[in-house]
Amino acid sequence: QERFRELLILAIVRHDLPFQFVEYDAIRSIFTYLKPQVNHFTRNNAMADILMMHKNVCSKLAQEMRSCPGNICFTSDLWTSIATDGYICLTTHFIDSKWVLQKKVINFYKHQNVVEEKRIKWYAMKKRIKELVRNINISNIREIADEVSKEDLFEGRGLFCKAIMKSQMKSPKLTDVYAAFVAIINSSFPDVGFLLVKRVVLKLKQGYYKYDGRSNKKKLRLLSKLLAHLVNQSVVSAILAWDVFLFLMGNPNSDNVEVAVKFCIECGSTFQELLPDKFRTILDEFDRVSQVGEIERSVRFLISMLFKIQRDRFRDYPAMTDELNVVNIVDQQIHHVSMLHVLDSESSADDFVVDPYNFRDIEDSSEDDEVSSWKP
Repeated sequence: QERFRELLILAIVRHDLPFQFVEYDAIRSIFTYLKPQVNHFTRNNAMADILMMHKNVCSKLAQEMRSCPGNICFTSDLWTSIATDGYICLTTHFIDSKWVLQKKVINFYKHQNVVEEKRIKWYAMKKRIKELVRNINISNIREIADEVSKEDLFEGRGLFCKAIMKSQMKSPKLTDVYAAFVAIINSSFPDVGFLLVKRVVLKLKQGYYKYDGRSNKKKLRLLSKLLAHLVNQSVVSAILAWDVFLFLMGNPNSDNVEVAVKFCIECGSTFQELLPDKFRTILDEFDRVSQVGEIERSVRFLISMLFKIQRDRFRDYPAMTDELNVVNIVDQQIHHVSMLHVLDSESSADDFVVDPYNFRDIEDSSEDDEVSSWKP
């Protein structure tokens, strides 16, 4: 009975039969015909016997390899099936104690498509970053920053920048929170913060040079607001604030002057502290435009409001609140960007791109065998 069961298990393994084979009615009828007193067993018993057989064979092979008098060589063979699935097989070659050449398969693995696997991970990261940025508020900013920092932000830097800019456009009231969040990420991943600053500057220029000859005031206002708070958080140098003012006042119509005034209100506290002479020049220019410029009455009122805020030393418009002072001075990474610089938006970082130097087609290497030697 034991020998019969052992032979049946060997047949299942050798011919790749299903475990349920031992429960087929026709097969059991044959066994009963050959020996009426046969003890039938179930597919679960067959699976347990095969696992035990595998364990015994592995132990025996390990013992043979340990007692091998010479070197042991391993070869890995790669190939692609008809269904284009990749496989890798690890085989060991050695001469046993009886001087007989042995060749044993010790592992067999279905090789995943590396490119497709990377693509799936990239899109999963895109979804996670988008959801995390969308849920930022002043109370969970550090927790969200910790979660985002776990992602591959070098590969996902474009995704991060898009998520920040889109969320800020939808929720401008949280601009200071987004800027503080960027400051935390920038302290650990300065390349990410630098790319965001470049993209905001480029978008600001696009909003200024609109096709119909007029600037897009809403877009300018939101982008300049984000830049102002990035200046407050020391993500970018205050010199950029000076460049933005000169850029907007190059054509001092009502829309541009309004955006410039609101920009100075947002970052005036930092601007006045770091560049007091240039800030005084800005105030003089606003005074001149208010007196002789052809601007709307509402913009003149806004300019007078800026002067009052400046006399109050920006008491109601601080650079940042205590809750958003989240990065130590020693950890700050300040980027020096100018409106005059030629900037690259790195648009390729927004999409999944296969690096030909990192990925190889499985079929190209299917005929190669990698051989190594190992001495136990």
